[in-house]
Amino acid sequence: MKWNSEINGHNGLGSVVPPQKKHVLVYFSQQGQTKEMAMGFYRSYDIAAWKNTKGDLIKNWKVHAWQWIWVKNKV
Repeated sequence: MKWNSEINGHNGLGSVVPPQKKHVLVYFSQQGQTKEMAMGFYRSYDIAAWKNTKGDLIKNWKVHAWQWIWVKNKV
């Protein structure tokens, strides 16, 4: 199976799942977050095979990353 990035040739967009680690690191950096937070997000979703809580493949990882950042910063 080819991933979205191989099929449509887009890189770094939120709709490319799974994202490259470097794109996640850049996004988190742009949001003023740490590399550790970025890698925690990446590992968590990688383990979950980039699926949401309903078991569906996520459509935009940046939406989930923003939610991850928001929740982590509220604690």
